Amino acid sequence: MSNRGWWRGGVAVALGAIAVAGCGGGGTKPVAKSALDPASVVPANSVLYVSASVRPKGTLQQDLSRVIDQVGGPNTVAELNSELGKHASSGFGRRWSQVKPWLGQRIGAAVIGLPPGQFSEQAVLDYAVLILPTTDPSAAKTYIASHIKKSAALIYKIVGNYALIGGPYAVQMAATTAAKASLADSSAYSSLLTRVGQGAFATFYDRPYPILKLETKLFSTEASPPAALAEIKSGLSKISPNAASLVTLDVTSNTLRLESTSVGAKSQAGSTAISVGHLPAASWLAVALSGGLSGSSTLKSIESSIDVASKEEATSGAENAGLKFVINDVLPALGPMSLSIAGQTKATVKVGFALTPGSQSAGDKLLSAVQRMLGKGAAQVKLGHDGNQLVATYGYKSFGELLAPQATLSSNPAFRQALGQLPAGSSAELFVNFGPIAALAALDHSSKDARAVKAVSHLSYLIAGSGKHSFELVLGVK
Repeated sequence: MSNRGWWRGGVAVALGAIAVAGCGGGGTKPVAKSALDPASVVPANSVLYVSASVRPKGTLQQDLSRVIDQVGGPNTVAELNSELGKHASSGFGRRWSQVKPWLGQRIGAAVIGLPPGQFSEQAVLDYAVLILPTTDPSAAKTYIASHIKKSAALIYKIVGNYALIGGPYAVQMAATTAAKASLADSSAYSSLLTRVGQGAFATFYDRPYPILKLETKLFSTEASPPAALAEIKSGLSKISPNAASLVTLDVTSNTLRLESTSVGAKSQAGSTAISVGHLPAASWLAVALSGGLSGSSTLKSIESSIDVASKEEATSGAENAGLKFVINDVLPALGPMSLSIAGQTKATVKVGFALTPGSQSAGDKLLSAVQRMLGKGAAQVKLGHDGNQLVATYGYKSFGELLAPQATLSSNPAFRQALGQLPAGSSAELFVNFGPIAALAALDHSSKDARAVKAVSHLSYLIAGSGKHSFELVLGVK
């Protein structure tokens, strides 16, 4: 196998191991010390670091198995294990059986820096390293030596209880990283990990400043710099050189959780989160967005991206008209907005949308444009102003039923249960209640949709919200 092929194959094995981790593929007998942390051999100033549990134990393994069975149906884990057993002698199954005896519980991959000179795939690979913890270094070395041929572009090294594979520079830097100089011991990584908690199924850590700085440098040298360059420069000015962010994916017995947190980012005007709690109590889809989209740099970036896309791709007359509508009418009117959908039958469906435009004139212009587009169809949709808000509803007798409902989501037990999964003080910006959706889907679906309808019936809610330092998205299963 070629060096590049082995690298990609190794990543494929790692990803495959993650996929089967919750299916009991790791067995029940511990084969590695849980204390082996790949971050302890990653240099503290690395720009990217990803880790995942490929051999979850105890509660994490139990929770993964339970969630898979809840979403896929009873015995899904057993069926997956049986299917994996059928392919144990070929492809991934064979590789996994060879790797499993020596591979630790958690693997990691890092980009320890960015090439100072010419930027190319090979230059980046020289700064990339795959970290495979092991309590059997001899077996790890034997396996890796039989599957990889060292070259000027790709090497491996066994250092203590870690197998390092990657570019020569990255491997050497990781091999010589002392514990106190590692990412695991760095203040930025440690503080972020403290916020979200340790032991997540998967983590993604990055330092955005050097990445954005490199992007700015590369784009600036192009003959025709892309429209996104202005937005990248704007983003660069809003973060400090020491800024860092961490995203984790975790699982409990009845939830899947995605959480992100960061340090070193400057607060942005108009980005204050708003909550869906004021929307009608029966809403099974509720979205509330702050006015962050209406920032001048954001609007210019969106407009430039649309303009570039329209020039690069052949667009029809209708498509051009749609693009002009977005650029001339929608973007100038952007501001805080909310969307609500309720109803469990076709006859009772209600849809409500409210927007606080950046200016009264922009709102009036957007309203006129939408009315022209809808034509006679506007009879079924109520459009108009309510105070400083632009409102569109379907199925409501009045705007007041949407904007000032007698009962709000804040009093809805399903919403309150979901909100309880977010950190105290969080503002919920998205809420989905899958119960009514499953009821609607069951009314009108073909046999081809049966599997999807069944999967939806196993979901409880989806909620997303922001706190002081973090954003969290939680999917509830039942």
